Amino acid sequence: MRQQATTTITPLPDERYRVHTPHGVATFATLDEAGQWGETEAARLAGERAAAAGGVEVEVSLERHDTVGHTDDGHALFFEATVTATARGRPAVQESGAGD
Repeated sequence: MRQQATTTITPLPDERYRVHTPHGVATFATLDEAGQWGETEAARLAGERAAAAGGVEVEVSLERHDTVGHTDDGHALFFEATVTATARGRPAVQESGAGD
C-alpha cells in the first residue's frame, strides 16, 4: 500500500518563508528551517495516512523539487519548493480466530 502527502514552501516579501500543508501554514525565518519542517511534516502526514489505511512496516521516502530562477547578474532567486512524502508498507493481515 502507498500513501502520499505534499507540502509547499513559498517565499514571503520580507525574506521569510511559508510552508503550506493540508492543515494550514507555518512561517519560518530561513529557507533551511522551512525546508526541514516541510519535510518532517510531509513525512509525518504520509506515515499517519498509511497507518490509518492499515499499513504495517511503513517506510517513508521524500522528494523535494525546488523552482529557482536566476537574475541577470547570476544570483539565484527562489520561487517555490514542493516536498512529497511517500509512505509504503504492506497491508495488515488479520488472523482468523480458532472458532471461525
